[in-house]
Amino acid sequence: MSKLDELKELKEKLNITVTGEENYPYGEPCLIVSNHNCLMDIFYIPTVINEDLVSMVSARLAYKKGERLEVVDKYLNTFPCEAHGGRIYAKLGIDYASDILYKGQSISIFPEGAYIPDNTVVHRGRTGAARILFNARDKGVKPYIVPVSINIKDKIEELDNYNPTDNEVEIKILEPLDYEKEYELYKIVNSLKYKNSLYHSIIDEAMIEISLSMSKTYIHEYIKLFPKGNVMFANGETVDKDEAQNNEYVERYISELKEKENKLIKTLKYNK
Repeated sequence: MSKLDELKELKEKLNITVTGEENYPYGEPCLIVSNHNCLMDIFYIPTVINEDLVSMVSARLAYKKGERLEVVDKYLNTFPCEAHGGRIYAKLGIDYASDILYKGQSISIFPEGAYIPDNTVVHRGRTGAARILFNARDKGVKPYIVPVSINIKDKIEELDNYNPTDNEVEIKILEPLDYEKEYELYKIVNSLKYKNSLYHSIIDEAMIEISLSMSKTYIHEYIKLFPKGNVMFANGETVDKDEAQNNEYVERYISELKEKENKLIKTLKYNK
């Protein structure tokens, strides 16, 4: 059974509704950005998009062995995001994700970078999603960026829950954002500070649109992250962050990302 078939079965078990599907440009590479309130969010988005997606998730979700990984692998085409290894690992994730987008596969990502139990607010997103978008543009493709809101109507009782719940969940697929002006400016300016402001402009707009669609408070501050202090590799092994800066570990991570990307592209193109 394909992951899409698995997701269709999962959707039947969820109390989930979707509006705005006409806004989604099927058949085109899309970067889907969403708010994030619980781990079930990683399943909500793929259940309402009727095509294969690549889900950018924490390396701890993509690689850590156990029951959690079995459930994640059953439903999702994951690509790891290593937020705890410093700039080298963050940049590698962005570079390879943009290559996946360039090759025509849509990606789902949570710019807030973490989830919190307070589902009455939406926080400012980090710029990784915009960097992926612009990198893909630099390679010669013009992806859409599509904001999608996830509104959990009931109290979130279990944050780490991989089983269907009775929670009423409302998904709204919003209109793609026009980021052409920001990209044109990005191409001609040299200031890294100004480029960073352009990244923020796109993600801020997306997260504000998401908050407005749910009539929820937008907080122009990042969610506080708690660094793990290590890098996780494909076999579930963790290496101290400082040690992981050594070339042998960086090369190992690059090799694993290449293998992951190639496997995803091969599988998803075959499914098409």
